[in-house]
Amino acid sequence: ETVDVKVSVSEEATPQSNALRATVLFRDERGVDQSSRELILGATVADEQRFTLDDLNSTVSVGNDGVVNGTVTNTGDEPVDSAVVRFTDDPSDEFAALSDDENVVPRETSRYVGSLKPDESAAFEFRVDASSDAEPGTRILPMEVRYRNADDDVRTSRALDAAIELGEEREEFEIQARNARFDIDSSGQLELEVTNTYGEEMTD
Repeated sequence: ETVDVKVSVSEEATPQSNALRATVLFRDERGVDQSSRELILGATVADEQRFTLDDLNSTVSVGNDGVVNGTVTNTGDEPVDSAVVRFTDDPSDEFAALSDDENVVPRETSRYVGSLKPDESAAFEFRVDASSDAEPGTRILPMEVRYRNADDDVRTSRALDAAIELGEEREEFEIQARNARFDIDSSGQLELEVTNTYGEEMTD
């Protein structure tokens, strides 16, 4: 008979071959309960499924929203399905928790990236708001990857640090007067030149 047994592995475990000890309890033909000798079973603990965040770019600036984009790469040994990159409020990394900034808030908290084979990457993008109280400079956005493994179990990666640069506060427009000289008790056409200094296309 083939028997499947669920096994839990602690975070402190080392990727290596391990021995599991087991016995078989049975009742013999005389109706007497018996126990087999101890059986040694080999079990290999694979390395932890890991991911990296690369090619991070940010257009977020103080007092404005912007886009944070990059790529997530499956650096583990196993393929994953239904992978989702998402922000985490409870990172396992203490540094990420201390660096999280309440003045920088994502408009959306997750992005589906699908299946990832080992060493395969996928792009992701988030819209992020920065309040006028934020300070420009480097910010750490704690993220994680939720995925399904080969056994179709839902798993979550360790916290990943997404380091972005928060830009200086910038004005959307610059207005300069053209033909703005008028004599007393006269009228004329005031011409203004409006320049988009924000760095993104404006409409309406």
